[in-house]
Amino acid sequence: MNDRFNFNSQNNLFIPFILFIWVMAIPFKNSIYQLTLVSIILSCVFLIIKHKDYSTFKSIITRDKILLYGISLILLSMTVSNAFGLNPHDAFVGQLKFFYKYILIFFALLYLHDKKYFSLKLLTFFILISLSIQAMNGLYQHIISTDVFSDRALQDGGLTGSFSSRNVFGLFMLIASALFFVQIQTKPALNKLMPLMLILFSISVYGLLFSYSRASWVAFASFYFIILFSSKKITTFLVLLVPPIIALTLLLSSENLVLRLEQLLSGSDSGRLEIWLWAFNSFKESWLLGYGLESWSMIEDVPPYRFVHNSILEVALNLGVIGLFSYTFLAFHILRKSIQSQGTAVLFALGIALFVISLFDHSIIEGKLFLPILTLYAAYVIMASLQNEPKQ
Repeated sequence: MNDRFNFNSQNNLFIPFILFIWVMAIPFKNSIYQLTLVSIILSCVFLIIKHKDYSTFKSIITRDKILLYGISLILLSMTVSNAFGLNPHDAFVGQLKFFYKYILIFFALLYLHDKKYFSLKLLTFFILISLSIQAMNGLYQHIISTDVFSDRALQDGGLTGSFSSRNVFGLFMLIASALFFVQIQTKPALNKLMPLMLILFSISVYGLLFSYSRASWVAFASFYFIILFSSKKITTFLVLLVPPIIALTLLLSSENLVLRLEQLLSGSDSGRLEIWLWAFNSFKESWLLGYGLESWSMIEDVPPYRFVHNSILEVALNLGVIGLFSYTFLAFHILRKSIQSQGTAVLFALGIALFVISLFDHSIIEGKLFLPILTLYAAYVIMASLQNEPKQ
């Protein structure tokens, strides 16, 4: 066993390597991401067939019945909504992509973790490296005015990093700020790395604020206050003073940040209210099954936006009340598992933060960046909760 990362080093290192590349490629949603996604799934299939390990894979799928029911309900609701929707052909193609990009990779990760091809510590390490690169790229962009990877410029003065939208960069900096904050809060054993963790955390918060993504700000605030109110140690409480100090310092130094904060506090919706009202009225016209996937442009009087900017309304619009029930059922189960998975509220707080940001930005059905994040989060929660279950 590898003592540092708790995985079986006698296993082929190809899978940890591919997993690392996949995590690194998620922010770029490029051909490398697609290739590594397929490689992880095929590696899982190859190992199951080679070792005739069908019983293990079956137990992974069936040992959490509620999880299985939740995923099955979502796929069933998609099938029914697509069959009676506005664009059945493209909708079923979209559902097939949804299945292999998110459902198959989810169970592949559970299987490979169960067989000790990687550990949660190793996966966390990969995620932190990926987020560090994105955070530093954002800082570089603020200094040079273009980012390293895509030569992207600022968007209305806000940081975008390598992404096309500052809201997407805000999403990644929300996660980076949360995870690096956890490192400095709960890992006192990492004294030698603590200065580095503090630097990376500060850069992440800097990127979060200067993304001007108000939804990301609100989401991080929800994460922060859950951690704050669940904190029991005075040393931890003192660490919790770090984020507001950094934020206040940056706010006092930037008029643009103050303006964005004023817009947030005044309830400026940036056109979202128009989308939400249209989505709600359209939902009432097809409330049971929705309009199916890939139907956005076909719905009557669709506004000039790419998606609904609200996860609840988006699911209701596409999949109706049946799909909304399915998503809600699965989401509550994952959040309940996140509470059981460890002694702290970290995973639960992160899950709430992801839910909060989904109420204002990103797509929970077709989001090419948001869905991999949700899939990785859900897989991490399930793997962590299984680690805490008593051995049979």
